[in-house]
Amino acid sequence: MSYACIDLGSTSFHCELFKRLESGAFQSLSKLKEPVFLRLSMDEHGCLSPSALERGMVCLKRFGEALKSYQVKEVVAAGTYTLRSIMNQQWVLEQFQQALGYPIRVLSGEEEARLIFAGASSKQPFKLPTLLIDIGGGSTELIVGQGREPFWPKSLPIGCASLSKTYFDGEKMDFDAAIAEAKSCLLGLTIPSWQTCLGSAGTIKTLLTILKAQDLGQLITLDLLYRIRESWTSHEILLGLREDRAQVFPGGLSLLIALFETFRIEQMAQADGGLREGLLGAFIS
Repeated sequence: MSYACIDLGSTSFHCELFKRLESGAFQSLSKLKEPVFLRLSMDEHGCLSPSALERGMVCLKRFGEALKSYQVKEVVAAGTYTLRSIMNQQWVLEQFQQALGYPIRVLSGEEEARLIFAGASSKQPFKLPTLLIDIGGGSTELIVGQGREPFWPKSLPIGCASLSKTYFDGEKMDFDAAIAEAKSCLLGLTIPSWQTCLGSAGTIKTLLTILKAQDLGQLITLDLLYRIRESWTSHEILLGLREDRAQVFPGGLSLLIALFETFRIEQMAQADGGLREGLLGAFIS
């Protein structure tokens, strides 16, 4: 008997199967992922384009067919920033739900932030006050908490896809402007005291893959972010950068630089869990 968690993100859709252990914790069994680039495909009216709708429906039909081959007891599916912000939300949701065969809940920004923290702390509660950063395609979640309790969950309407589309589309490449816009979204934020910093989601995983491929360690620092920015500006090949992440990577890199500079982050490690684990704990009985 297995459980399925589906995350309809702004850049990629994920479907992960879990089994429940005797301890009550969940163990991952299998993962499916497809890039759909919803956030890159919103028109000037804030509606999802027909091509993005089709990509999403094709992906969800595949997920639905895959679930039929497993003895799935429960399925939880959730949409994040793009699905909560598009103008044609109800119509898109109806199409996606029909394609998947299961209901889809749309998370608020604060709810998403809380679930990300819950998932990241589910395996090992954080002993120290922790700043957790999750950079998505359309939004960035900043959460400060300790143990399993997030006491400062924030969701900002800026992500790697939106910045990449504005400042790195086609021949454009403007890190200074992208970093400045990211910093403008951070103005006025007073983060509670924290002692350690962790990151989750695609941008963080991509950066750590690049660092590993270049034998640069497993911790993200500002100097390494500057080094990778220089490599991108010089059109060097970044070992470890997958083709499906290249379209949104420079925006995510710009966001991280802005966060490190603004909040004087010295180093960041990767969190073990995130949104999908949080969804399981919250909505699977």
